[in-house]
Amino acid sequence: AGEYTLTVAVSSSKERAELPLNFTIKEKLPPRLALSVDGLPTKRGAPNATFSYTVTLKNEGGEDLLVTLSASQPKNMQVSIKSSGQEVTELEVPANSSKSLSVTAESFVTLEAGKYPFTVQAVAGDVKAELELIAEVIGKGSLKVSAQDGRLSGQAIAGKETPLKIVLTNNGTAPLRG
Repeated sequence: AGEYTLTVAVSSSKERAELPLNFTIKEKLPPRLALSVDGLPTKRGAPNATFSYTVTLKNEGGEDLLVTLSASQPKNMQVSIKSSGQEVTELEVPANSSKSLSVTAESFVTLEAGKYPFTVQAVAGDVKAELELIAEVIGKGSLKVSAQDGRLSGQAIAGKETPLKIVLTNNGTAPLRG
């Protein structure tokens, strides 16, 4: 580490030119991590979809780091982090380099429509990076038609009003309208 001066000189039989160059060499860069998502941080899908994200983990420091990876778990979902197809909780990241991660969020049950945010964390000693991702479930209505007694038939007399009671049930994960 320090400040240095270098002079580049050129000469011919008639002239001479010099260009002084000053440069500084610093100590190693301090440890620093960054997490970023390729594309948008929000993925949309059906109530039973698997939400997949490509995340880049970058070691912006001057020395190799052993990084611990974790993710918060949204309600009724399991989040996993993979590198090169293998599920990982720790990863060696060389100085000033990046690793590509695959983050997936899978549902245990058929989810209700809504947003399910979760956070991916990378920690190496005192250095920490976080990235918030969102799995947005787009609900789907499912209409069931039945009668109170279970029969979908009845009797009617011509010319007279005969009420038939019908039960409409939405077994889906989103409201139905109209």
